[in-house]
Amino acid sequence: MIRKIKFFLLNIFLASWVNHFCLAQNSVNPFLGPNVRAMAAQALAAEKRGDLASAIDINKKILETQPANVCSINSIAGLYGKLGQYDDEMQWAEKAIAIDKNYSLAYINYGDALAGKGRVEEAKQAYQTASTLNPKLAIPLYNLGVLSDRQHDYVTAIQFYQKAIILNPNFEDAYYNLGVDYINLKKFPEAISAFQKVLSLNPNAADANKILKDLKQKAKKEKK
Repeated sequence: MIRKIKFFLLNIFLASWVNHFCLAQNSVNPFLGPNVRAMAAQALAAEKRGDLASAIDINKKILETQPANVCSINSIAGLYGKLGQYDDEMQWAEKAIAIDKNYSLAYINYGDALAGKGRVEEAKQAYQTASTLNPKLAIPLYNLGVLSDRQHDYVTAIQFYQKAIILNPNFEDAYYNLGVDYINLKKFPEAISAFQKVLSLNPNAADANKILKDLKQKAKKEKK
C-alpha cells in the first residue's frame, strides 16, 4: 500500500516558503523605501494569519508604485496557488519570469501551477529549470521526487529526496517521503532509519512515530 506522501503543493507549505522568502526580502531591502518595506511586512503578516486575499491586495498595491517588483509578483502567484487558483498562479508566475527569466522561485510557482492542473511533465521541466538556475535550492528536487512518486517511480523519487537532503540536512518532509518510498520498495531497515531522522527533527510528528512503531513491530516478528 502506498502511504500518504507529503507534497508542498498539497499541504501548501511550499507556497508559504516561497512567499515568505520573497516578502521577507522586500521587507528588509533598503532600496525599496520604507513604504514598500512596510507593505511587504503587512502582506507577510496577512499571509501568516491566513488572510490570503488581503496579502494579494497588499502585494498588488506594491506593484502600483513598483510594477517590476518580481518578489511581489511571484508572491501573488504563490498566494493564488495556496487558494487553488492555478490559472492565476500560472499567469502571475509567467509575469515574474518575463521580468527576470533567471528568477528560480518563479519557476517553482510555475511548476506548482502546472502540477495542480495535472500537467506533470511540464511541471517537471519547471522544477528542473528552478534547480538549474539555483542548484542550492532543495525544494525543486523535493517536488521532482513527489512527481516521481505520483508515477510510482520510487527509485527515482528516492534519488531526488536524497539530493534534496544533501542540500538541506534538516528537510523533515524529504526524510518522511524517503521512508515511505523505502516501505514501498520493502527496504524496511532504510525506512526505519528515515523515520528515526524525522522524529529527531520533529519529536511531535505523530504520523512518523506511528509508522516507525509499526516497522519495529514488523521487524521483531520477522526475527522470531
